[in-house]
Amino acid sequence: MIKKIVFAGCSITAGTELWEEKFVPQYTAMNVFQAGKATRSASDEQINEYNKQYCYPSLVGNLLNAEIENIALRGISNKEIAMRAILKFPENHYDDTVAVIQMTTHNRLLVNYSNNLVNSAVLQPNWPTHFLNSRQNNIMQEFFLEFFNESLTMVEDYVSVLYAVRLLRSKNIPCYLLRISPTKLNQPLEEPHLKGQEVDLIVNEKDPILLNDIQQQLLKEFYDFKLTAKSLEEITNADYLPQWHFTQSGHDLIAKDLAEKIKCLHF
Repeated sequence: MIKKIVFAGCSITAGTELWEEKFVPQYTAMNVFQAGKATRSASDEQINEYNKQYCYPSLVGNLLNAEIENIALRGISNKEIAMRAILKFPENHYDDTVAVIQMTTHNRLLVNYSNNLVNSAVLQPNWPTHFLNSRQNNIMQEFFLEFFNESLTMVEDYVSVLYAVRLLRSKNIPCYLLRISPTKLNQPLEEPHLKGQEVDLIVNEKDPILLNDIQQQLLKEFYDFKLTAKSLEEITNADYLPQWHFTQSGHDLIAKDLAEKIKCLHF
């Protein structure tokens, strides 16, 4: 019997933008820049509390009458998601517990940037990372977009996340993977809310030949651990909000699908 489900992921799993969809007038008609500047009449704590209450992990808990712990955080990388999932389970054995790891985009790096501070940097053209200074941003943009293409980060991300799955399963925790849509796994230039901007960087979108075989092996293992046959890429564009998070109806669809799949899991 499943008593507890732990969800790890990024802002998708944290329910980001659900509060804005509910309480900010005309929010769904805004573009990504307008949405970022929209007036919010609540504190960050109140907004986060609302989002966690109505995001798909909580809805899954309601449907299955199971305890939910949602450790997702906005803006974190796949490596950080994997690390947080591993650290959540320090003991050698657990009973009646399931873990679900949602993978995020590959344009995110875990970096040590100041006085031994470590954080995940989201790298997008002409969009500075807020906790880095201008020099650091320039270095990171050039490094990622010119030299460290997404095929390389994809391999490292999948190795990290698949290791977390294997480790948790060794502790008697059935652990499964979710990913978001295929477009969100592409280079950041392909994300819909960035199209049309002027970008002065040359982006290498070609897959290095030597990575083709390892990518196929990693993707094969990902599909072995994929929780739902109806994966999240079946969510339509109508189910996305301005900053490219799921609408409440999108969260409802995902929750119903995941609850059905989790209910059928065999321990």
